[in-house]
Amino acid sequence: MFAAERWARVFLAASSNQEEALAALKALSGPVLSLRGVVSGSSAAFRLEAMLNAAVKAGGLESGCAAVRLLVLLVKKGFLRHLPRLIREIENIYEAENRIQRVLVESAFPLEDKYLDTLQESVMRYTCAREVRMSVRIIASLLGGCRLRLGSQCLDASLRGQLQKMAVDLQAAGGFAW
Repeated sequence: MFAAERWARVFLAASSNQEEALAALKALSGPVLSLRGVVSGSSAAFRLEAMLNAAVKAGGLESGCAAVRLLVLLVKKGFLRHLPRLIREIENIYEAENRIQRVLVESAFPLEDKYLDTLQESVMRYTCAREVRMSVRIIASLLGGCRLRLGSQCLDASLRGQLQKMAVDLQAAGGFAW
């Protein structure tokens, strides 16, 4: 049984600079995942460790040591298939501990930088976050306005959402006939 949260907490505790260690882990995970079916066991782990240490030195990844140790241990234990889930768990714990809020802004049209800055400040006040990381996705079917996704919350200020709400309200009131 693989306990992703426990592995994530140990990794973060072993990292002197958590943000750099997480970046190093993400950078190294791509090549390692491509070897998923090929590499397993202790002997492969030693070869992998040498390869990863060389990549860390070549890439100038300061806190790559913790990431290398984690990846080698995952290979030795046969848990490499859990790496994507582990990285998500590490990100979630890191963001929670450092009060970082991820926000997905869905809009019908591209948004101006000034509007996004104002929106980011509003989200920071609303969530009491130290930092807000926004990503924008264009969804033409929203017709207008935008929709914000903050974790499990969804704030819908889109034209499509308003029309759907009106349709539900009309049906609840007994329907509407043209």
